[in-house]
Amino acid sequence: GIASEDARATAAIKATAGLVLIHQGKVVDALFHSTSGGRTVSAAEAFGTAVPYLTAVPDPYSSLSPVHRWGPTAVTDVTLRRGLGIAAPPLGLQLVRSASGRVRSAIVSTAAGSKTVNGGTLRSGLGLRSTWITSLASLSLTRPTGSVVYGRGVTVRAEAKAIGNAVLEQRLAGVWAQVAARTTPGQLAFTVKLLIPTSFRLSTGTVAGPILAVPVAPLVRASSQAGGLVGTVTPASPGTAVQLQLLEGVDWVAAGDAVLDERGGFRLESELGPGTYRARVAPAAGFAEGLSAQLRLE
Repeated sequence: GIASEDARATAAIKATAGLVLIHQGKVVDALFHSTSGGRTVSAAEAFGTAVPYLTAVPDPYSSLSPVHRWGPTAVTDVTLRRGLGIAAPPLGLQLVRSASGRVRSAIVSTAAGSKTVNGGTLRSGLGLRSTWITSLASLSLTRPTGSVVYGRGVTVRAEAKAIGNAVLEQRLAGVWAQVAARTTPGQLAFTVKLLIPTSFRLSTGTVAGPILAVPVAPLVRASSQAGGLVGTVTPASPGTAVQLQLLEGVDWVAAGDAVLDERGGFRLESELGPGTYRARVAPAAGFAEGLSAQLRLE
């Protein structure tokens, strides 16, 4: 906009008004760019056809641009898969560089094989400012599948490739708090006992990795007694429905219902026949489904 105009630039435009550059009797194709990153690329590299006056040259004035150096840019697994058109999770990304050092193509490795994309596809698919990529780093988190039972531990494994000063953070009361750290690239593991559903992420200060949500299921205990089934649910929420289920073939079917008392206990009055039973609490208040151990009655 006009607020960004400089009187020196306006003077230069007026001083060169009506002037053109000629090469071999023809007006040159004078291309414009705002930022080169410090060195331009040749027409041969950019367009596949050499042009004598469009060669790669140093561009020290690019350092004046606010985006002369861009990044780091965080790219999620979902964005990478969608942008590069791959179905399986990426296992590796190899960059093939051109003479200028920019990315000419990239080879994406997955469990299903590899795919090669050109630099332009990499740039647009991942939302990058250019194909001048100096380095790649990755942050990943894994945990055992399924819900974590209330009060039990879960081990979160983190890996920082080609980047140091990684911090494993847990979201507590709406704030990210450090729980473990690594100053050099590599792996780290952290075991935590969970009482509420939570989330973890790996951060380097400038880039935060993907968020790993960890669901927590209530701890459901059940045992058979004469005349029925008794048990407890932790954490307790009085009035919560507890369903007794019976295994029929491969399906669990309802066999009775109870309600938690003020202490988190329940009792189901019923004569239970032979079979395999369990108690179930439906997902509620942010907690996942809670299941007791299976009870085999003869």
